[in-house]
Amino acid sequence: MERINAFNRFGEWTKDRPVFLIGDFNARPGGDVHRIFVGNGELDNPLLLKDSAPPGQEIDWILYKGNVKALHYEKVDYNVNGVYPSDHKPIVVDFQLIENIPE
Repeated sequence: MERINAFNRFGEWTKDRPVFLIGDFNARPGGDVHRIFVGNGELDNPLLLKDSAPPGQEIDWILYKGNVKALHYEKVDYNVNGVYPSDHKPIVVDFQLIENIPE
């Protein structure tokens, strides 16, 4: 989290910027790994990330923070004759960069 939070700004004189963490975590929401990044529902903690996935049992996430809003989350079901491009379905999230996130 220290390394992630270091990306918030270029320097003290700049505004916070969006930060994204993308990975093949293979860990369920609510587990130790997920809680390190998103906490236990502390929505007002600016140091934590938000999960773009709807509540559920997704094992891979696109986490984010800053002036960003997750608009659409999708598991990609693309395959050729039952062969997928990954060991599981990839995810795609559409984000909107915004000046101020509504409270």
